[in-house]
Amino acid sequence: MSSVLALLILFVAIFAPQIAPYDPSIGNYRTMLQPPSHAHLFGTDELGRDILSRVVYGTRITITIGITALLVGLTIGVTIGLLTGYFGGVVDLVGMRFIDILLSFPGILLAILISSTFGGGLLPVIIAIGLYSVPTFARITRGSVLVTREKGFVEAARAIGASTPRILVRHVLSNIQGPIVVYATLRMASAVLTTAFLSFLGVGVAPPAPEWGLMVNTARDFMRDAPHVILFPGMAIFITVLVFNLLGDGLRDLFDVQQQ
Repeated sequence: MSSVLALLILFVAIFAPQIAPYDPSIGNYRTMLQPPSHAHLFGTDELGRDILSRVVYGTRITITIGITALLVGLTIGVTIGLLTGYFGGVVDLVGMRFIDILLSFPGILLAILISSTFGGGLLPVIIAIGLYSVPTFARITRGSVLVTREKGFVEAARAIGASTPRILVRHVLSNIQGPIVVYATLRMASAVLTTAFLSFLGVGVAPPAPEWGLMVNTARDFMRDAPHVILFPGMAIFITVLVFNLLGDGLRDLFDVQQQ
């Protein structure tokens, strides 16, 4: 079920222009703060913009940031984990000290620092969330490599003269992908929440972009008179985070069964 919902979220993100009934950036002062109706299923915000359209387009922004940041963190973290775990020695010492430096900053504070330093926008948020993800990816990968590198099939690959890159990718990485995939899915949920949090604080995506955290922030002043303005973007955040967490739990159970 969680996989179906995750695919549905991705579908909404891809086809947002076709799904959204209105332009998310165009308002109408004659329809400000209208409750949900036939014309506006989620109502309108303080500028008369259709909330459903903004939530739909916000899905595209959030998923784009989440996937891109995830790829950044995964690529850097897995590479560091592979090299430090396989070679050990000086490589392990240098790589793990770099990870320790990143871990010395609380993750969310590191994300806030990077995002606020480089200003609002998609790229700073992607970099912030990506670097926030690197240490755990590196540690998960390194721990799995330390076990896998002593396996018989790795020793056999070395014995027949396989190159180091081939051993790392074909024999090591392919056999430790389970924990990495599971954490990547769970990290996607965390990336969605972090994106919304940064935008809510004003150091993430800049207005007037229809980003969920930004929508929640601007809706705070109207939540008593028009609670629908904050309800629907908040529900979008909640449902998306829940779906990817459930998907991660399902994948963890699947890989655990395969490993038994």
